Amino acid sequence: MTDQMTNEEKIFSLDFTRLRDVDACISEIKKLQRQLEDERDSAGKKEKIMTNSLQESKQMSTHLQQITQALSRERKVALEKSERERLLWKLIERINSSFDLDHILQATVDELGHYFKVNRCGIIIPNFKTNKDLVREFAIGEWKRGQETYSQVSLSVLYRTVTKTLKPLVINDTLTHELTSGHLSEDLRSMLMVPLLQNDNELVGVVYLHQCRKQRTWTEHELSMLQAAAGPIATAVEKSKLF
Repeated sequence: MTDQMTNEEKIFSLDFTRLRDVDACISEIKKLQRQLEDERDSAGKKEKIMTNSLQESKQMSTHLQQITQALSRERKVALEKSERERLLWKLIERINSSFDLDHILQATVDELGHYFKVNRCGIIIPNFKTNKDLVREFAIGEWKRGQETYSQVSLSVLYRTVTKTLKPLVINDTLTHELTSGHLSEDLRSMLMVPLLQNDNELVGVVYLHQCRKQRTWTEHELSMLQAAAGPIATAVEKSKLF
């Protein structure tokens, strides 16, 4: 009997030990589950923080980019304004250096030709009394023309178009433009013409730029610079009539 009880006790003791082992395992599992949940919560918070930080970084980057672009635009405007003022001062100095219109016009086209880096630059001053227009031209290298040739510029349909509309004429490619396609015999590829106006849209002349052989797309800045230069040139022409 004693031996049998001893065996039962042993069995019960063994089962109880196993039960405690199971409870310990369950407890450990629950502990691991809690740790896993804590780690998930922590990882979720970290991910949220990183996402917010990334969004803030993107917003800051976009903001900085916008500021940089705004500053770049302001700097460009300031440089263009400074560049325009320098050109106008040079023209005014040349204009004020003489009362002779021929000298003033030649000095002006020389200045503009070098500034715009073109093959030719010219000014046409119409003479409505004699129909003998005054033309002065700057040119480089092979693109220089005799006075008897460039004096005929005022007879062109391009000149008449500008004098009629009193608006700039921008031709980026003479091969495709409706006014020049198939009508030019020389290698003139791009043209920019601006009227010289005084007082209430009174025409006193036309200034033009020529790019030969190589096509050139005129920029808004170049157009605005030539229009700005037209002002003092027109004033010089009017001033010369007083002497």
